[in-house]
Amino acid sequence: MKSVRALILLPLLLLACQPPPQQASTPRPLTSQAVTATAPSVSVTVNGQPITLNPGDTVTVTATVPPATPVVVAPAPEPVSTPTPDPAPAPTPVPTPAPAPTPVPPPVVTPPAPVYSGPLVITKGGTYTGNWESLDATVPAVLVKTAEAVTIQACRVRGKGHLISAPWISAQLTVRGCSGVGLNPDVATRAVGRFVHAEGAQSVVVEHNTLEHTAGIYVNALKPKASGPTVVIRFNLARDLDGRFSDGKGGYQTTFQRVQFAQLNAVKAPNVDIGWNRIENTPLSGHVEDVINVYASSGTAGSPIRVHDNLIRGAYGVPVTMRYSGGGIMLGDGKGSAWQVAERNTVLETSNYGVAVAGGNDMHVTGNTILGTGKLADGTLLDADPDAGGYCRNYPNDARRALSVVWKDNVIGWGRPKVGKPDARWDFALNAPAGCTDAGGNVKFGSGTSAIPDAALLDAANAWDARAAAAGVSVGAP
Repeated sequence: MKSVRALILLPLLLLACQPPPQQASTPRPLTSQAVTATAPSVSVTVNGQPITLNPGDTVTVTATVPPATPVVVAPAPEPVSTPTPDPAPAPTPVPTPAPAPTPVPPPVVTPPAPVYSGPLVITKGGTYTGNWESLDATVPAVLVKTAEAVTIQACRVRGKGHLISAPWISAQLTVRGCSGVGLNPDVATRAVGRFVHAEGAQSVVVEHNTLEHTAGIYVNALKPKASGPTVVIRFNLARDLDGRFSDGKGGYQTTFQRVQFAQLNAVKAPNVDIGWNRIENTPLSGHVEDVINVYASSGTAGSPIRVHDNLIRGAYGVPVTMRYSGGGIMLGDGKGSAWQVAERNTVLETSNYGVAVAGGNDMHVTGNTILGTGKLADGTLLDADPDAGGYCRNYPNDARRALSVVWKDNVIGWGRPKVGKPDARWDFALNAPAGCTDAGGNVKFGSGTSAIPDAALLDAANAWDARAAAAGVSVGAP
């Protein structure tokens, strides 16, 4: 056996013995290993010397592995510090303005309910102020029993019968700045009472009052004073005039007595003035006949009875579809009527007629606005048999002088719609009988053939308000 110490570079051994590439190491000798040759013989050169190895020879090889090339690991780069930007300066705080304090509304002061005294009987002239009521339909809330001048003012009065009554006492009565309310009489044979009921008086002045659910103002058989005002009904506000009979159970029947806002009966005197009143009636809230009726009454040639500048909104039967004989302003009613004037009134939706002259002589109807649609807002037709918006007739068969009744400068649009005829109208009936004169300027509203729009009535009411304001007129109790 031959032993040879030689350095043999064996790639496989070097690879197996190489240290990790990233670490430097020192040379390490390989452990001597015995190698036995097998046939056939081989020749090798060791350290420059040829050697033949025969089968069975053993060679001990010692190899020195050169140190691996050290791997220098580059140090991790120093982190580049990113400069921290200077912080943005905090904005200067804007002070939030303090909210304006919410205004505290002034406390709503509810006026105390009025305290009513029992019925008042006046036996001496003077001025009376207070609150009175009567819960007995046969007893007036205020009864005047003196011919001396009496003024009732700044009062509240309510009752189941007449509110203020002056019967056959030659009263000189003034009612001013009062509020009156009619109460259900709760007696099946009775309706609410009049606001003012005066018979045989010398003078009656009713101004700046508010009437709610009453039977209006009645002046009968005036005995006029030699001078001064006789009947003056001005600047009043009236709502829902009512002649329906009570049902005795807190409600009302459909039967009724005829009541008016202002009824003159047998008033023959100068200085009679019914003007600048506002009367409003709501369907199904009452029953009024003629809103203003001048019956068997006369003024004079120099001082006719004047019905002027009134606003009338609504007059209805109960039910509203009944044949209704009422309406707006009736002049010349009853035999012997004369010297009456209706001028500058605004009469709206009074169902049957607007302004009429039933008879008499020396009647003038001038500058009035008379409009009606003939139906309610829901389409319900009014009055089963309506008349014309303005008419002139002679029901009492008075001996009428030619050209004695004059119509001039009136605007009329009076709808009479029927099923299948929504545009039907009847504006004027002035051509018969003899004595009725169309003096010109009377015009039909709009086209004269189309339905009257609701807006036209509203415009007319607004125009009256504007005229009243321009004239410095206010209506109703203060």
